[in-house]
Amino acid sequence: MDNADWGTFVRYAHRVKSIVIHNDSLFGNCKTIDVSILRALSMPPIPPASILFPQLRQLVCYDRRDEIYPFVRLLFGPKLTKVDVRLEASRSAQLAVLPSLAAWCPSVKKAELRVWRERPLGAGGINEVRALSDVVCKWRHLEQLSCGVGCLDDKAILHLGKLNSLRSLQLRISSHLTYHSVRQAEHGPLFQFLDHIHMVAIDSLSSCTSFFPLFSSLPPNITISPYAPYRSEGLCDLFTDLSVHESSGVLEDVSVEDHFQSTAPEEVFTIETLRPLLGLHRLRILSLETFYSFSLDDNALKEIGSAFPLLAELSLTADRGSNRHSKISVNGLITLLGLCPHLTSLSLTIDATRVDDIEPERRPGGGISNLNIDTLRLNDSKINHPRIVAAILFDVLPYVDVFAWEWGAHFDESDAEIYRPRWVEVQALLGAFRTVQEWRQPGFLPM
Repeated sequence: MDNADWGTFVRYAHRVKSIVIHNDSLFGNCKTIDVSILRALSMPPIPPASILFPQLRQLVCYDRRDEIYPFVRLLFGPKLTKVDVRLEASRSAQLAVLPSLAAWCPSVKKAELRVWRERPLGAGGINEVRALSDVVCKWRHLEQLSCGVGCLDDKAILHLGKLNSLRSLQLRISSHLTYHSVRQAEHGPLFQFLDHIHMVAIDSLSSCTSFFPLFSSLPPNITISPYAPYRSEGLCDLFTDLSVHESSGVLEDVSVEDHFQSTAPEEVFTIETLRPLLGLHRLRILSLETFYSFSLDDNALKEIGSAFPLLAELSLTADRGSNRHSKISVNGLITLLGLCPHLTSLSLTIDATRVDDIEPERRPGGGISNLNIDTLRLNDSKINHPRIVAAILFDVLPYVDVFAWEWGAHFDESDAEIYRPRWVEVQALLGAFRTVQEWRQPGFLPM
């Protein structure tokens, strides 16, 4: 680029308020910026203290090449309020950009510093922890912060805990991080205004429970992402520690999202695993997207429904599948719908072969009808009689679309060839039933 090109570039740069940089290895429909262009853009003929994009409010960079960061550094400015950057923990050239981010961008409110490493289970390096923590401590107006699998030191945790503006926090929790000095320090209540925390449990669920005492009051929404296998007892202990916290009554959303694959012996979650949560009667979302299987029956599902009358979303999804263990019948599903009238989203595995005691011509739901659920995910559920099941579902869930055997490990199940076509037939029948119902509406004019 010559001076004339740069003159044009700078003349219009003040109009730019958002910049997004992709990489075609992450987004196949995007073209990667050539290195030669990056080098040219990194050497503008402007004074060192000048702001290249003075009105820039948002910066998103998903390109992890070292050559991109001299240019990214030029994008920093005092009006930047949202930053979303991916960094490789092992690349010092990338971590070196963080001090500039802290110095030039004091007004950041939403930050995603997605630290990536080839071995996410490894302990964070000293340089990585210091670089992330230093930049976080410079931001006094943060509302949302996500650190990927990056680590924060005690000073950063204490700083975040005192911010009245912070509403959402995602960070890595590890047994290597005890936050001992935070526990011992003289300070007021921490994380008073936090609405959601997402804890990435790198090595143990117990590391999350050791973090709970830092909260003067638990945030209403808690997400746990285990990155290592665990036992059902470990999950039960986690739920117990949540339930006995003095502020557990505020909890509205408890979610677990497994981020690992395991060849370990299969763990099976039962109602006993979930029992510590049954006293949290304000819960609106219970989502367990796990690697392991669920073994629940109609009585267990009734316990869940009775415990959470405000429940809007329930997901009990096992990557390994649960059809060898699930004893939930269609009747059990109907009972849940009656107990939880606010449900808008439902995902679980049932045994839909058990319909002998249901007479669809006599309103199997007994008048129970949920008009809010439009998608029912039945995972790896078994079924023998599609027409009977479709008639029952249409009575209790008239607007629902059913999906089963369509994702995850279920593709590899030998039973998929048997049960997937039957659920496809159920979905087709539900569509036909709705069409007939529309024809019967007063004033309907068929095309």
